[in-house]
Amino acid sequence: MKKVIMIALFLTATLLAACSSGDDGESSSGGDSGNSESSGGSGGEAAAVVNGEEISQEQFKSNVESVKQQYKQFGMDPSKQEDQIQQTAIDQLIGTELVIQKAEKADIEVTEEEVNKQFEQMKSKYTEQDQWDQFLEQQDMTEKEVKQELKTSARVQKYVDNNVEVPEVTDEEAKKQYDKMKEQQESAEQQEGSQQQQELGSFEEMKGQIKQQLSSQKQSEAVNKHIEALREDADITVNV
Repeated sequence: MKKVIMIALFLTATLLAACSSGDDGESSSGGDSGNSESSGGSGGEAAAVVNGEEISQEQFKSNVESVKQQYKQFGMDPSKQEDQIQQTAIDQLIGTELVIQKAEKADIEVTEEEVNKQFEQMKSKYTEQDQWDQFLEQQDMTEKEVKQELKTSARVQKYVDNNVEVPEVTDEEAKKQYDKMKEQQESAEQQEGSQQQQELGSFEEMKGQIKQQLSSQKQSEAVNKHIEALREDADITVNV
């Protein structure tokens, strides 16, 4: 059961924390918190067990590759941070599993109409039927299983909305971020000589976009804190 393949919220959340923790190879998402244990298992043994639910080696290896791609998008060299990438990958999976478990225990309704709407939105991204069929084959899933994943994802999102408080982004914070972006652009132009980069719009033009970005970051940080609290009360065994 590939319960985590479409729940992307927590992937970015844990990655942001890992990227900000420096190059010491340790993730800030609490790899040693709670009742977690590391036994260095391999082979057919589960990568981790979270409150009795197994995270497979296949899921772990797949997520390691996903994290490597995310590191590249952040301009980081994955080959220099193998240990941190593996820690980030397993922390992401553990955190996602914990939130899935809490969401499934909560009395959260997801209607068939909601699931079908998300399913059609997802499928519409594939313009040809054979592209959609190829996606299903790559994921080793049926359309019924995809809908079940979407239902789980929607339930998780509602759980987060109801249980994770995200501070509002102020105009002052947005302006500070805008000024930082301006400084970075000016510095880049100086380093590149006369080569001009695309000019930033005015603060008023970009305020909405900047606030949305900062809100996503705050949500990621809030989710991480919530996951850390869940880990403290969880029974977790890590075998990687």
